[in-house]
Amino acid sequence: MIHDAILLLWEYHNKPESTHYEQEFKEYVVNLNDAEKDIFLKIAKIAKYHGSIRHFIKKFSFTSGKNSYNHHSKHSRSSSGLYIQALTEGIDEILEPYRLHIIELEKHALSNPHLPLSYILGSVEKFKFLLFTISKILSSIKEKNLYGCQILDVLQHHALSGNRETTCALQNLLHIVHRVFYEQLCSWMLYGDLKDPQKEFFIHMIENSMVSTPTLNTTKASSIHSNDRNNDSIIKYGKNINYEINEVMRPYYIPLSLAQKILFIGKSVVLFDSTPFEAKQDSCLISLGKDLKRFTIWGEKETDFHVNLLELKKAESFDVYKLDMLVDEIKSYVTEHLWIVAGEEAGVLHELQLMKDFYLLGRGELFLELLRLSSPLLNSLPNSVSTRDINRAFQAAARAVLLGTNKDVEKFSFDIPYNKQNSSLNISNCVVSDGWSTVVLKYDVKWPLHLIFTPKVLHQYNEIFRFLLRLKKVQHDLHSMWYAFKESRKNSVWQLHNKLMFLMDHLQHYLQADVLESNYSKLITEAEKIKDFELLKTAHHTFLLDIRSQAFLLMTPNEEDDAEGYYIDYQLNPVMSNIMDVIQLCDNVCSIVNDPTDHNRDYLIAGYSTRFDDLVGKLLKLLTALSTQPCGMHLARLLMRLDFNRWFSSTAHLTQSVSCIL
Repeated sequence: MIHDAILLLWEYHNKPESTHYEQEFKEYVVNLNDAEKDIFLKIAKIAKYHGSIRHFIKKFSFTSGKNSYNHHSKHSRSSSGLYIQALTEGIDEILEPYRLHIIELEKHALSNPHLPLSYILGSVEKFKFLLFTISKILSSIKEKNLYGCQILDVLQHHALSGNRETTCALQNLLHIVHRVFYEQLCSWMLYGDLKDPQKEFFIHMIENSMVSTPTLNTTKASSIHSNDRNNDSIIKYGKNINYEINEVMRPYYIPLSLAQKILFIGKSVVLFDSTPFEAKQDSCLISLGKDLKRFTIWGEKETDFHVNLLELKKAESFDVYKLDMLVDEIKSYVTEHLWIVAGEEAGVLHELQLMKDFYLLGRGELFLELLRLSSPLLNSLPNSVSTRDINRAFQAAARAVLLGTNKDVEKFSFDIPYNKQNSSLNISNCVVSDGWSTVVLKYDVKWPLHLIFTPKVLHQYNEIFRFLLRLKKVQHDLHSMWYAFKESRKNSVWQLHNKLMFLMDHLQHYLQADVLESNYSKLITEAEKIKDFELLKTAHHTFLLDIRSQAFLLMTPNEEDDAEGYYIDYQLNPVMSNIMDVIQLCDNVCSIVNDPTDHNRDYLIAGYSTRFDDLVGKLLKLLTALSTQPCGMHLARLLMRLDFNRWFSSTAHLTQSVSCIL
């Protein structure tokens, strides 16, 4: 019976999944008294834990030959992979003392044939909690179909036990499995190589089809998500590749902030590895005396960082704090290198100035000439030659203002999307019939500034550009009205014209001085102080967000969206909706110039004057109500410019004017 118990402890031959082990050992305990029977069953229970562990190791270890990975079955994930193999090898290693103890116990039993069963139980009971904990871990892995970094979560959770021997053994097991984690981490951060064929790491690769820069705001929710996901994509091996954090695989003891820094470092390395040839041969970069080695990001620091990661890998316990410090050090080096390439060599400050000059109409004389040449084109329906015609007008306008030979102008071109089957396009849920709401200004982004000027960012710039261009067009048309009505003696025409001019001029001044210029100055001041590429990206993101917010261009999804999420209806900012009504009114008034024989002119002017008073009254009420909110300071500035002498508020019979707010 003693040898039967020892043999059972060495190798459990019955099914480890069985729960009725009393029935399995009925033939063993038939001749034992109740006390011995109870002791034997306790020994059998320990043997059962060990048997289930051995069964798992034989099934899933690297040498088992049964760990082939089936990509079409989610239930096969836990049966393969580097982490599960490391787990089986680690368990086999930490159970070596148990096996050696059983061998010594067998030798002792051979030399002393009168050992009682209680001695065997007392001898192996110290392994009971360890075997039970490992068996519980493996059961959890199988039941929840865990794999990859998910295994680290289970091990870390069970390692926090009150049993010192068990805690020590599980810490050793964690150390073994963490070797795989550090190997993948090192490969990703230092070489941008995601050695993860079975998607076990918490960073995964997404392969996208090559897409052009998004130019229109479609109502398809899937298109919106697709554009967002391509923001930081990298062209590698002719494919559009993006890397993201897989939250399902991220260990809970790895903070999200740390995971994001690890993601950034690896993506930066991939970026430099995929440097386009034209960027390497750029004359302005070569003129700085730099050779192509500057695109190798690490230089002599590679060995230092590799050694530091190796030291963390060899440490007995996983230290998140030390890892975070090392990642911060590596990230600082990467951002500094990025700043050298993007900030100093690629001239990011100059490119930001170009964004202001072109997208924000900083070169007013250029776009005033463009409006003169292209207004008839943009007023008409888009056709197959609209893009060609507006680019010719753009080149002619550049020559007219002595920018024809400027290389910066060559970075920009126009596009007017044309749908052959339907000449009217649906943008932001509003059907348009001219080119003003569809025209797109394209920008040839210089490597590696595509990390800042992503497709989504350029799309936002185009939203601002279209609004400013439309506003400048209306202002130009109003200024041109005086010639047609210079001999008119009807005060109603001039009064309406002056009121429209006053509103448009002050709105334009608010946008140019209070919004665009002030926010741009803030961005440039911050960009000149910092030497960190990520901080520059954040500052630029804040700059765009502030402009869109203060220019009333931010839209909110309608609460009554399609339940399936295929279509999203966006609501305009109420202030922007009112401004667009005023712009439409200006267009209607200016259209009278094109038809001087209209006999209904007096009637139309009277109607337009009434409409103007209604719109201004509504606008002032909106500004007065919203400017009292904590985020309404910019509204108060616009209200002050429009109603500085209380003329509008008194005309609209408002009980509260700007002087009551400021």
